[in-house]
Amino acid sequence: MGYGRVNAEKAVKAALPTISGSDYLCSTSIYSIQNPPVGSKVSWSVSPTHLFSGATSGTGTIANLNPANSLVSGAATLTFSLTTDCGVVNVEKGIWIGEATVSWIEFSNSANEFEQWCSSHDGNIFNIHYQMSPDNAQWEARLLHWPSLTVAYTSSYVYTGSGPHQLYYIPPFPTINNGYYVFEMRNINGCNPSDWVSYYEIEYVDCTGYDDYPFIVYPNPTSSYVTISRFTNDTQNDDLQRNQTPFQVSLFDQRGQEIINRAQADIETTLDLSKLKKGLYYIHIYYKEAVIRKQIKVE
Repeated sequence: MGYGRVNAEKAVKAALPTISGSDYLCSTSIYSIQNPPVGSKVSWSVSPTHLFSGATSGTGTIANLNPANSLVSGAATLTFSLTTDCGVVNVEKGIWIGEATVSWIEFSNSANEFEQWCSSHDGNIFNIHYQMSPDNAQWEARLLHWPSLTVAYTSSYVYTGSGPHQLYYIPPFPTINNGYYVFEMRNINGCNPSDWVSYYEIEYVDCTGYDDYPFIVYPNPTSSYVTISRFTNDTQNDDLQRNQTPFQVSLFDQRGQEIINRAQADIETTLDLSKLKKGLYYIHIYYKEAVIRKQIKVE
């Protein structure tokens, strides 16, 4: 009895009218109603009408829809009305016209400094507040140098939805290259990939002074040894004396390969880099539940 009911339910669902066609309208597209009741009269309409050019209503099982222009964007609804002996049945489909519309972008970082990114830490985050239906917009992101507007970094990731998303970029020489960048994005799954759009300026800053127990790495650049030490000042010294939570340090190359295994320390530790090839490396500091990432240049 149970299986019979399940099968009957599947059969009813399979027979229900549905609308075929793309979720995104970029150019002339055909939408049609599937499985209309035999003998029913079919009409259709779209709303809001200002997003469309050409016909916005008609009769029959097929609707030919056109966006108003290449710049328009927004959510619309296509409705097929089926008039039968038992009354009128409306079947709806949501359609997004054009590209996703970004309202604003929110920036944050692992040091909890609002609207800035850290050159001394991983965890630079952005959240995209946008309008698009279905809510599955896909994005590419990049940074431009300011004021030259040359490309500093293009992310290899495709970001889906609003986030939070992380941008894995730290200026190559943080002290020198801190400052303002232009954050650009483009939507790649609405219509054709949109143009890069500049949304905000974002400032990279050294966030070591924002931590409860931050770390400094010196000298940088180096040709021999590098020291990783807790950053202290008069207000922190008493707390540091009371809290001797150890930390661990490891070193990675640009390919992500760990070349110096974790070394444990309480206040500071020193790594011998004298045998490494010249180039950029990344120190990972494991402290409590955090991982602090710092770039080091070997000369």
